[in-house]
Amino acid sequence: MKGKAHSDEVKAKVTAALLAGCGVMEIAREMNLPHNTVSQYRSKIPEGQLDELRRKKGARIDDLVYDYLVQNLETLRAQSKAVSDESYIKTQPAGELATLHGVMADKTVRLLEVATNSAIPARELAPGTPAE
Repeated sequence: MKGKAHSDEVKAKVTAALLAGCGVMEIAREMNLPHNTVSQYRSKIPEGQLDELRRKKGARIDDLVYDYLVQNLETLRAQSKAVSDESYIKTQPAGELATLHGVMADKTVRLLEVATNSAIPARELAPGTPAE
């Protein structure tokens, strides 16, 4: 049983969204279409174009992960400076300082593991500090 025919405008919008890198489910939800319909339109796009989209999408995700990593490292650095202030340390319970140190150290190690084991290209970690 066939569903309702969609206008050329709807088909064009779906195709444009797919070529812009939007996902099938996202498009279906936003355009109030069955995901099977969007998948059918997607299947009509030449595989070469889809491969290019996948590469671009992967590069964008790499950029987001890299930016997130840098932001977190900068935040950890700022937090580390703040909590290393002697007047701050003297007012904190030892147990809370130990927990804070453990969490900060753990997060740093985990972020560095991700950075060194990922497909993210080596970049400068900080201005003037090239990645190895």
